[in-house]
Amino acid sequence: MHLADGKSLKVIAQLLPSLPPKFKYKIIFMIRDMDEVLQSQQIMLGRSKDKASKTYPTLLAQTYRDQVEKTHIWIDSQPNVEMLMVNYADVIENPEQKAKEISEFLGKDFNIKEMAKVVDPDLYRNQLTTN
Repeated sequence: MHLADGKSLKVIAQLLPSLPPKFKYKIIFMIRDMDEVLQSQQIMLGRSKDKASKTYPTLLAQTYRDQVEKTHIWIDSQPNVEMLMVNYADVIENPEQKAKEISEFLGKDFNIKEMAKVVDPDLYRNQLTTN
């Protein structure tokens, strides 16, 4: 971790509690609808989008929810950790606003317009609609 000082890393939620406690962390926690995540995973496993939307891995969903909850409890108990929660759908919908929030959270003067440009709504392939 000492080689990553001042840099960004992607760490899955389940591994956050394994971070060495001797460092300070600013965590940007991406929130995404659990149903969308599970459908995306089912499609990555080779199921068609239609079949993935009809089968719901209930046990897996509960396991993920429990893991995320435990991770949040861990984060809240760490004096060396700050967290910003960012909703994935909000980033897609309003990338400049979210880029500004991230820049402020990190205390950096990032180019907000350039940050927002890298958000690709076409990658939001498994968005669940509420029609």
